[in-house]
Amino acid sequence: MDENELYTFLNNLRKSKLKGELDTEEKLAQQSVKWRNTLEYSDLVTYATHYSKKCRLEMLALLVESKKSTSSFTVMELHLILLFLSNNLCEKMEYMPFIKKALKRLKDSYAVTERQFLQALKKKECYEKQNLISKMYEDNHLDVAHKESEQIEYNTRTNYEYFMLNLRRLCVFNLYPEATYDHKRSCLQILLLMQNLMPDKFKNLKWEKDKVEVILYCLMADTYEPNKEMAYQIISSISPELLSLDSKPWIHSIMKAAFKFGNSVRPIDSITAAYLFKIAKLSPIIRNFCDHYNVDKVPEAITLQLIVLLYEELRVLLTSAKENLGIAISKNSLYGYLFCIRSLLSDYDIRATEGNELWQNTVADIIILCFELNRTVSVVVNNSSPEGHLPMDLETLNLNASFYMNEILTPQMVLLCSWRTVKEVSLLFGLLATKASIQTAESPNGLLTVKQIENIMKHLVSLLCETKHRGAFEQAYVGFHQLCTRLWRLTDKSLNRLPMFWLYSILAHFTGFASGYTLCATRRSAGIPFMIQAVLSSEPKIQNSSETFASWIMTVLLQFAQIKCTDSLHQSMMVVMHGHPIFSKSEFLILFEQIEEKCKKMTDHDLIEIKIHSMNILRALFRHSQLGDITKNHIMNALMVACKNYEGAKWSERNAATLLFSTLIVRIFGVQRTKDHINLTTDNKMTARIFFERYPNLFHFILHELRTASDKEKVMIRSNEQVILLLLSRLYINCHFDIDITWINEIVNLVSERGKSPVYKTRELAARALVPLLADSTAYNFLKKLFVILCTVRYNPISTNLTHGYLLQAKILTRLPSVHIQLLKSDVTNFVRATDWILKGLEKETNTFSCFPIASVYIDILHCLDENMIESCDIEDILYILQKHLVDEDLLKRGPCEQMYKVSAIKFILRMENSKFLQTVHNGQSIAFNIYSHLLVIPEAEIQSVAWTTVLEVIKAESYQQGKLLSAFALRTIADIADDLYKFNPNLQDAIFYFLYNSLTDKDGCYVIDKREICNLVFKKLYLNDANNIYDQRANYLILLGKCMTTLTHELKDKELRIEHIEDIYRKICDNRWIGLLIKDSRLSVFDILYELFEKDIVIEHCHPVLDWWTMLLQLLVDDNANVRHDASKVICKLEPCNKLECFKQTLLVFFYKFKKMVADKYPKIAIGVLFCWSVSLLGDMNYEMDDNEVFNKCRNYSIFDPKEISDLCFKLTKSITQQYSINNINFKLPPDVVRWISYRLDIDFPALSSFKQIIYNYQNNLPITEEILKDTRFRGKPFQSFACKKYMSL
Repeated sequence: MDENELYTFLNNLRKSKLKGELDTEEKLAQQSVKWRNTLEYSDLVTYATHYSKKCRLEMLALLVESKKSTSSFTVMELHLILLFLSNNLCEKMEYMPFIKKALKRLKDSYAVTERQFLQALKKKECYEKQNLISKMYEDNHLDVAHKESEQIEYNTRTNYEYFMLNLRRLCVFNLYPEATYDHKRSCLQILLLMQNLMPDKFKNLKWEKDKVEVILYCLMADTYEPNKEMAYQIISSISPELLSLDSKPWIHSIMKAAFKFGNSVRPIDSITAAYLFKIAKLSPIIRNFCDHYNVDKVPEAITLQLIVLLYEELRVLLTSAKENLGIAISKNSLYGYLFCIRSLLSDYDIRATEGNELWQNTVADIIILCFELNRTVSVVVNNSSPEGHLPMDLETLNLNASFYMNEILTPQMVLLCSWRTVKEVSLLFGLLATKASIQTAESPNGLLTVKQIENIMKHLVSLLCETKHRGAFEQAYVGFHQLCTRLWRLTDKSLNRLPMFWLYSILAHFTGFASGYTLCATRRSAGIPFMIQAVLSSEPKIQNSSETFASWIMTVLLQFAQIKCTDSLHQSMMVVMHGHPIFSKSEFLILFEQIEEKCKKMTDHDLIEIKIHSMNILRALFRHSQLGDITKNHIMNALMVACKNYEGAKWSERNAATLLFSTLIVRIFGVQRTKDHINLTTDNKMTARIFFERYPNLFHFILHELRTASDKEKVMIRSNEQVILLLLSRLYINCHFDIDITWINEIVNLVSERGKSPVYKTRELAARALVPLLADSTAYNFLKKLFVILCTVRYNPISTNLTHGYLLQAKILTRLPSVHIQLLKSDVTNFVRATDWILKGLEKETNTFSCFPIASVYIDILHCLDENMIESCDIEDILYILQKHLVDEDLLKRGPCEQMYKVSAIKFILRMENSKFLQTVHNGQSIAFNIYSHLLVIPEAEIQSVAWTTVLEVIKAESYQQGKLLSAFALRTIADIADDLYKFNPNLQDAIFYFLYNSLTDKDGCYVIDKREICNLVFKKLYLNDANNIYDQRANYLILLGKCMTTLTHELKDKELRIEHIEDIYRKICDNRWIGLLIKDSRLSVFDILYELFEKDIVIEHCHPVLDWWTMLLQLLVDDNANVRHDASKVICKLEPCNKLECFKQTLLVFFYKFKKMVADKYPKIAIGVLFCWSVSLLGDMNYEMDDNEVFNKCRNYSIFDPKEISDLCFKLTKSITQQYSINNINFKLPPDVVRWISYRLDIDFPALSSFKQIIYNYQNNLPITEEILKDTRFRGKPFQSFACKKYMSL
């Protein structure tokens, strides 16, 4: 069965099982040989390792899902689940829901089995006690039933217990540091599920100390916070003694490490520190380390003590930062301890501390400290260019030249520390606002005072208004939103009014009626839209109320954005400010005393800034999904605002309008489902009728704008018409519902008229917008109308732009299937004959105007028509004209877009292959040769690229003699330009390489093109002239090299030329990095070449190629791209002995098996050297280590590559080889060429006559000492490399 058939088969079985058809007593009783008496167990094992992910998942679903959630698992089913996990933990698959179902069913089924056993036991005891039946009845019936239920319960408990232990062992075993993120996440998720869903009977299954330590190390070393959180949840449910948390030295070490990590400049270390503090809290003796205060009666005393200790450390850092921010940032972390404080506070109910003075004082001190920290780093985050604040601004950071020379301080370090400090302060304030109690009349003993809340809010508003760094104000938004959410819902009026007060305040600031904050009009108004969004989205929703603050604010912002720069500017502003109910609030009474005077002083620049802020805020509100029900009522007005401001005088105004328009398009038509923004599906479109029913005023607005743009008396460029055309291109006519479409005709005619626009892009957009607005019944008539107009242009001239615009519209219409059906031959014939002036006008001899864009579109229209349609249109004459235009350089006039016209001409001639025009011979040369002998050497790169891409198809269509002539000319041309080819356009280079490669792979044309000549040309010309490896960046070149090498090997048998280049060619081709970037077709070609490059035998003196080939195949097998892994697996399967394609885990084992058979069994010592190299450095970036100051450098996180697993498999095979071939001493000499290969791979210069032991020893000396790398997480990959060396030395 193929993949789809197997999936269907398993899916049908699963459906039958869910219906209960496979759970009958008969099926369940006959499972000794077949599962449910239906499937062989060996088949299920095969399905568990199938190459198809969906088939594997379906097999798991088949085992797990059942009609009854209390159905018991058999031993084989549990074994198969473990088998599935052991093979699939490392892969990205959505199997976790099925594992959860399995554990839930396991729990429920055991509960039922246990209940049945207890009922049988109770029944027996009851009968024995009451003596209601005879002894014989008891023995023959009750006793037998009891023993059966007891046996069932015992077997079930034993099987389930064994399964749970094995599952736990499997998950913990896979939590080693080098495992991938998905690998560890899956293991931790399963362990958590087991913890939550484990039957009560099994909850006493003891953890082993070594397994708990593995989870602890995972928590410390993992770089992902979700994994750390899961590891902590597992640890927190385990007895502290297993972690030695009752040991004073160990707790002291944990606390010391936590404080050290908390002060690290690397962000991930802060997270580690927070979890170490949480683990320390689990210790029964932690009080001995926290004796800052007498906290016997204080709630959450340990947490408070730890927070106080962190606060003291922060005070020291703050003092240092105030004195010299640069030195503080280079040596310490200002945000790490803040993160730890927030983490500790988030783990418990802060409201429980209400009324405790010690907690109140501590929180008050922390709030003040946070204000100071933000004030200290504001010099960076509030800077106009926070990303590049150093080294240009040394004075601002209080640095001197001597410090800068002695210490490393990068702009990234300054920015990272600063914005993360702002982030942690904002999130801490948000946490306090959400969880802490507030002192009000109803709750006088709250943790926070009203004054503190007001100060926090003022501080967050200041951050949002003045911060320029996006990361900083985005986090400030989170905290501000949490605070507003809390305040809106308080009954205390002084606090409840704060969100609206600050909303009024910010409106007053950005309109210029109040001062105090330095607002940012660039960076999309920075944090201002976030602040207003936070206030409005946190406002409680009142049922059946259409009037909300959000609706009012949007109305005001839309009015601000529509004010024009006129002499009566201040009056317009007054109308907006006075004319809306929200500005009648008491908060604005003082403001209105000065408003008229402020309006009179306002300049056009001030107004533009107000409009920019308004549009940026509107954009943020429309993007916010939570406000969707409110914003939808303002979409119509916002679209008109965006269109009008698209013609603003300043670029910043037009930019804000563009951003607002794009947001509205997404809000109306949804997120784009395809990458093609031109040929959109109906998912991202709307019928014109529905659109204008929803937004009725837009119909007349669009009509007005299009009429204005089409005014014959005014020829002007209006930028907003492109916006309108883009909008109209999203609409379409639904013929099934829109019976009467006459109402849209005026828009159609106006859109068509925009074909006269002097802007090329506008004419294109008009053509795109026109077609969807035409129904199938009207599209043909409209095309016929265009044909009539274009046919009469010679006698009734229209503008060149309009001619081009009409042709563009006709081009798109001719592609419609409905038009193809209705179009008549006479229509095409009349059009072609009446428009022959378009092509003739391009020639110098004519006096008519010439336009290459018009000619290009004209040819494209002919290209779109059926060949049957244009056969009767004097097509030979057109082809003859195009031939002359392509060949005769002096025939045509000069003008823009000439290349575009010639490209269209080439494509059209090639399409008319049935006419045999190219095969016509004159003077011993075909027209094809006549054209291509000119095009292949033409100076224009674009035309030449098209020619090289298509020339092979032309050669194949020619007769033998003409094909031979043209192919010889092509190869001679390449030989002539080979020395300078590196100077050519990259696309042209690719086209030439593509031609050469296809010439080698084309079996039908091999008799015409000399493959030996191609190989000589590639190796002796192109390859030798590529001394600087310029072509190595071109995938087509590498593919060509590979094909030339396989041709030399298998077809031409040219050993001399092959040996001369084989090592360098293999080195270039056998590089996994470029193969993974190829598109599917190219990638498949590459893998075919790779298979052809495979060699069974190794030449000891020249072993590089074979070793490079095996290395590359293993690298591709562990590539991040699943398609690349699949293709590499196919290559492995084709190696003898052939095998079936399986999942990644099994394919990896097959790879090492075949490597042993083909290499290790013949050359065991060479194989051992190769395996060691793979063990320590399969991929080139495994030797990376992070420097102390490289805070932004992140280690590579692979999708599936597991260096430890590869290392273990390599060592296992090495050990097998040494035992099989009695290699008892690793001090054997390796061939010099193998040593040279290892030196290249490990980037270490080993002596040519090195022994295997010397190589291990020298490599080990280049690693940090083991104790150091275990303590420092910077050394990624070093632990397993060091251990691998030790293992190999022990052989």
